Amino acid sequence: MQGTKCEETTYLGDDGVETFTRTKEWSCTIVQTPYGTFEVADILKK
Repeated sequence: MQGTKCEETTYLGDDGVETFTRTKEWSCTIVQTPYGTFEVADILKK
C-alpha cells in the first residue's frame, strides 16, 4: 500500500493565510481559497 501525507501549520489572520511550516527548498503549488492564495507542498517524485 502506498500513500502520502502533508501537514502544514497555517494561521488565518486579518491579512489572509500565513504558513508557518514552509520549507523553501521544497516545490510548491499555489492554491486559491475563499480566504486568499497560498502555497502548499507538492508531491516529491522519485
